[in-house]
Amino acid sequence: MCAKCGFSCPSSDKATFKSHIQTHNHKQEPQCPECGLCFTVLNAVKRHLFALHKIKNIDEYLAENGMAEEDEEEEEEFDSVLGEMLPGMRPLPLATRHQQAPLVNTDSRISKEQADDDLDSLECNVCYRSFDSEANLKTHMRTHGMAFIRSKRYKPI
Repeated sequence: MCAKCGFSCPSSDKATFKSHIQTHNHKQEPQCPECGLCFTVLNAVKRHLFALHKIKNIDEYLAENGMAEEDEEEEEEFDSVLGEMLPGMRPLPLATRHQQAPLVNTDSRISKEQADDDLDSLECNVCYRSFDSEANLKTHMRTHGMAFIRSKRYKPI
């Protein structure tokens, strides 16, 4: 199933799925042609393809699937996030466990609206998938590579 829009087709029809993935704007938010996961930079897709899908000739594979090579600007941005901050960004303080608000209300008299709000807080802010626990959400966030790191460490000014 496409993580960006929810499109699905039989798992035996990989050609249709790959064709669908190409309809999305890869420059803004590259997507894995195999499973549809969304990433913020093409380098994250490349690592994902190698690690998860065991694809060896990644550049050739991406060209065959209609995904253009990243340009120097995107590569520089990726390197900047790993090293120095980009212009217009400032670091956010890292939250400690005792500072974080609990995700589940221990009061048994919560309203349906409050329960729905708690569930919304367990939603991936990259692909909008919902989870039943904070641990499952955190594990899932690792699949997004730099999108997870950026969402936790940097905030535009």
